[in-house]
Amino acid sequence: RRAATGDLSGRVTAVGTGEMAALVESFNKMLEDLEHGREALAKAEREAAWRGMARQIAHEIKNPLTPLKLSAQHLARAYADGAPGFAKLLEECVEMIVQQVDLLGRIASDFSYFAKLPDRRPQETDLNELARGCAQLFSSTIEGKIETRLSLAEGLPALWLDSDEWRRVLANLIKNAIEAMEAGGVLSIETERGETVTLSKGTGRRGGRVEQATARPWVELRIRDTGPGLPEEVREKIFQPYITTKPNGTGLGLAISESIVRANGGELALESRPGGGTSVTIRIPVREVV
Repeated sequence: RRAATGDLSGRVTAVGTGEMAALVESFNKMLEDLEHGREALAKAEREAAWRGMARQIAHEIKNPLTPLKLSAQHLARAYADGAPGFAKLLEECVEMIVQQVDLLGRIASDFSYFAKLPDRRPQETDLNELARGCAQLFSSTIEGKIETRLSLAEGLPALWLDSDEWRRVLANLIKNAIEAMEAGGVLSIETERGETVTLSKGTGRRGGRVEQATARPWVELRIRDTGPGLPEEVREKIFQPYITTKPNGTGLGLAISESIVRANGGELALESRPGGGTSVTIRIPVREVV
């Protein structure tokens, strides 16, 4: 029974000789082989995971390195040849180099954050205020191209969250929505409050059976875009690490976001269809602010 539940550490003490002793010896040998096999499998899985991580990091780092090298070489040749208009060329190349260095920084940040989420510092957080602030961060980059519509429910209860951590979640989701609408569109950010009522049967004062209702309040945040949507094969595994539709993406943004949401007892769901845009919904349980 212990072996069947996965505990392979037990051994049976053999008593006497004959067929029963041989059976006990075979059983102990089987447990030992299974234990060694499990350890070898776990080691192989760890090594495979690290090899996969190393390949992904190498791939992500190589992408920015190529334009960095080309820009530096181009500058060196232009300087040596005394190329006219060198000042303008210098400005363009430096801008390219800074962009690629920023990209390398984002890659390093994503991998570091995914490997070990930082210690949380929860505080009383207004989700509406957080949503407005994150929308404002992108207002200058989408002005005249993408319309932002905020529909934020009044009187939302305060949430006990790490605001910096959740600002990262919202910024990542908004950025994804904006990048999906290269030709323009509408970005919708909505909040809503509600509760889930569950019925449980209990015993009344006089011994009779009664139903008791328990209400669990929650807050929802939805971020929608009117982009081209996601194909089914991508949608099914979009929360897996390293899955991305962007040429310069690490594929860790949604995986990190989902980890943060679930670590706070919340749920994150994505709905999308080709040509129908994408909607991401986060439901967060309301807990007593301490």
